[in-house]
Amino acid sequence: MPNNIITAALEPILKCHRQQQIRKKITLLWTALGSTGLLYALIRHKQGWDHPHAFTTFITLWITGTLILWIQHRRTRLSLREVARRIEQEHPKLEAALITALDQQPDPKSGDYHLLQTRVIREALENNLKEPWDQPFHIQLFFTGVLRFASLLIIAFGAYLIKNPIESEKPSLVATVYSGQLAVEPGNVEMERGDAVVITARFGQKVPSKVNLVVMPANGQTQTLSMKKSMDDPLFGASLLSVDADTVYYVEFDNKKSETYKLLTFEHPKLQQADAYLNYPAYTDEEPRTIKDTLRISAVEGTQLDYEFLMNKPVARADLKDRDGNLISLKADTTRSNIYRLTTVLQESSRYLLDLEDKDGRVNKLPAEIVIKVSTNQPPALKLTFPGGDQRFSALEEVTFEGETWDDFGLKAHGFGFQVSGEEPVDIQLGGEAPAKRKVDISHLLTLEDLTLEPGGLVSYYLWAEDIGPDGSLRRAYSDMYFGEIRPFEEIFRQGQPNAQQQQQQQQQQQQGEQGSPAQQLAELQKEIISATWNTRRGQSGSAISDKGHEDLQIVLSSQEDAIAQTDQILEAAAQEPPSSGTPDTGERGHGEGR
Repeated sequence: MPNNIITAALEPILKCHRQQQIRKKITLLWTALGSTGLLYALIRHKQGWDHPHAFTTFITLWITGTLILWIQHRRTRLSLREVARRIEQEHPKLEAALITALDQQPDPKSGDYHLLQTRVIREALENNLKEPWDQPFHIQLFFTGVLRFASLLIIAFGAYLIKNPIESEKPSLVATVYSGQLAVEPGNVEMERGDAVVITARFGQKVPSKVNLVVMPANGQTQTLSMKKSMDDPLFGASLLSVDADTVYYVEFDNKKSETYKLLTFEHPKLQQADAYLNYPAYTDEEPRTIKDTLRISAVEGTQLDYEFLMNKPVARADLKDRDGNLISLKADTTRSNIYRLTTVLQESSRYLLDLEDKDGRVNKLPAEIVIKVSTNQPPALKLTFPGGDQRFSALEEVTFEGETWDDFGLKAHGFGFQVSGEEPVDIQLGGEAPAKRKVDISHLLTLEDLTLEPGGLVSYYLWAEDIGPDGSLRRAYSDMYFGEIRPFEEIFRQGQPNAQQQQQQQQQQQQGEQGSPAQQLAELQKEIISATWNTRRGQSGSAISDKGHEDLQIVLSSQEDAIAQTDQILEAAAQEPPSSGTPDTGERGHGEGR
């Protein structure tokens, strides 16, 4: 609708006019407050009159006044008619055409304007194209913005002068030590380096208007700090955020100064850096290594560790304390006073706390935790993969034995071993050196016919491998031992009419069948004894027999004595049994795998 076009043209001008009004009001307020601040600073400079809350009051008035003006501006609403009247004043050529066009209302029934109304609205819009209505408003808005910025500078300068008074003249060198009613805290004091401190000066009856704190650190330049008055109390204070060295200070006021005091600093002992130097055992083939600034070390047993600890200052005592409270003293370096060392050969994992104490009895606040993880040099791992477990072989059989081995630091040799019952073991080397952490396959074909085995005999077999142990000597490891029983080529089975005594023997054999015959039980016991002896040998391979090994051997020896006693009993029982009768003519010959 035409009248909507007039409204759309006036809306931006209305917004611009509102911005110009709020800027004008804020400019007047800020100019007045800034001038007041400048006037107060001038009076204080000339008369020496000062108010303790002048700056706080000034800032409060500034913020509060600005906020009130903004709230009033948000609540005030201007109508389009008022803006149109303002445009008529800026553009006399309109001759009230804009107000007339704004007052036009469409026909209630049709909702359209008649010809005369449309002509009035068109003439007003044509005037806007010739002479834009918003141009004067934008110019005024720009100038009010410039004035507002100028008023901001005035009020900021006034606030600065209230906060930092202008000195009428530079104070002369202070030569007089004040001995009146003045208490300076904390006076002479010891404090930890890096801590903050608050210095206060409390006066008696006569309270100066300005008090300064003069600070002279040993490692820096002299500083003069203005001490702030605390409300209406005759107390002035200033704070030092960090005191990093011994410091001398005093308070000056009215061409006088207080006594000179000292802030003496100290430090608790603490660890600054820990460097580890690792010299690995020769069998690892690893180069020596340096680890800078570390509290965690991981190495293999036998590694030589040279641990260097850098402290913030020389200490009277430096110890490593484990969880049980045991202490390991660190040795002081002969060339550097704040370096302490630990030299050791790593044998087992451990965890320590660094316990420090200086010559004044001060200890470290937060003891550093040292973690040393030691990995053991494991013997070679061996596994027989084929055939699995105990077996039964023919005396004429050829058997392929397969397995695998692996070592964490490399193999020197590996092979296959066997032993025929009653003879010495035979170890066959199948390979030489092998790299670390790499699986090596083992395979060997054993011809049993060459061993002249008898049926019922036993042959034991195993794998072996050699590496370098923690002590630097050759170490041999063995796999589990397995047994191969030699089965007969033929077994004779006879049939006959059993007599009463044979029936009784068969019943006894049937009752013993659940747990095996005494001979079978004895054979199983002997296998267990051989296996236990073998495992004890494996456990003590490459080292002297330990107390636990002696205990195991005593158990094996006792079991062997029991087995011998059971053998004697079986032989006596067999000698007392009458010979069994049968019918040879009806016997049947057959092949089987009976024991």
